[in-house]
Amino acid sequence: MKLVTSGIGLLGLREFVLRRIPAKLLPLRTLAQAVEDAAQGMTDEVSGMRIPVRPQQQDVRAFLDMPGPRAMQVPAFIVISGPQGIGKSAMLKGLLAHRRQQGKWVLPILRTLQPGDKLELAAIVEEVLLADRVPEIFPQLRLPFVQLMRQLNSRFLKKTGHPLTIYMQLSTQNRADDFDQNQCEAIAAAVGGFARELTYEYALCKFVLEVSVSLIADKIQDKFNMSELVVVDPLPLKSFVELALEIPEIAGNLKMDERSRAEILKYFYLRAGGSFRELRLLLKNAANANASDAQGIKGRIDKWYRKKIQPIKDVLAETEENEFQQFIRRLLGQKPASKYLDYVTKVAEAGPKGYLSEGDALDKETKLEMELRRLQPAQAVLRSTTSTEVALRHWYFVFYVLGETEEGLQDAGYM
Repeated sequence: MKLVTSGIGLLGLREFVLRRIPAKLLPLRTLAQAVEDAAQGMTDEVSGMRIPVRPQQQDVRAFLDMPGPRAMQVPAFIVISGPQGIGKSAMLKGLLAHRRQQGKWVLPILRTLQPGDKLELAAIVEEVLLADRVPEIFPQLRLPFVQLMRQLNSRFLKKTGHPLTIYMQLSTQNRADDFDQNQCEAIAAAVGGFARELTYEYALCKFVLEVSVSLIADKIQDKFNMSELVVVDPLPLKSFVELALEIPEIAGNLKMDERSRAEILKYFYLRAGGSFRELRLLLKNAANANASDAQGIKGRIDKWYRKKIQPIKDVLAETEENEFQQFIRRLLGQKPASKYLDYVTKVAEAGPKGYLSEGDALDKETKLEMELRRLQPAQAVLRSTTSTEVALRHWYFVFYVLGETEEGLQDAGYM
């Protein structure tokens, strides 16, 4: 029998038929394959990589293993922050790759942040799921985002008994990008609101957010109290040295005897707190400048460190003394009393987990904390660890405040 197609055409007939496929028969496996492809890329990236054990892994694993998600559950989503270049991403990708190997579904999404960005996060997720996979002739899959996620989550729960985990990594393309307070506020509101809707209101997935701009992470926690903030600390010195010498770009630029290598790595660690990214760059620049001996590399480290600590030096130079009091101090050969030094020193001496204000000085210290956290991101010296604690944001601030001594770091529990 001859099929009559006049007036429609073969393409038109195909579209006519496809548009009438019931939603429950749609190829959701196409979306599942998009998730699988993205997860495979993440798994390949960390395959064979040695990932050191960190205490913060327990916090992330506990969140991932928590029953749910359920509407109104706390914590609904988890935010990961910490100094740049210390291995946060490797830690998370290793944990999530293991989760995938257990048969659970993970969707990794990388987004590069730039100052002034308007984040359309639902569109970003949809792009990963739908781009080049689902043609426009499947209108049932071009659903509002929440409905689309609901269908996808239902499929995963039915197949594995576990919800989808979305891992969103928000990083800066250029570490010199200057995010002002308003931009950090806007990004925090957009990302936190998206995570809240997806996890707290609709309970459609588990959500792990990594933010390289730590002030954004602080603001998300301040705005969305159903979230949990996990601050990843640098590795201990011994682990840092061992891992650094396994990285070809680092070991290849430390062409000297073992004792000199250990001395340079410790010299850097005291000032930088174990940023592999910064160390790679410093060693590469030293080699390009023909300054790759121990003295040349230390000079590069000193120059980097002095630039990094300038914001806190500016902050600590502020005083509450009037001009006459300052004049008298200068006559006596003294420096004006710093407005913030005593408070910041207490924070540094409290160790990497933060300083809990208490006692008679609470009101004054709370005022100082708020003033310091209102500074521009380039000058910001505090970060939050819980709703009641604060800590110095960067290791190099700690080293400076504690007198630039190894003993000071050891006594305060940083080493």
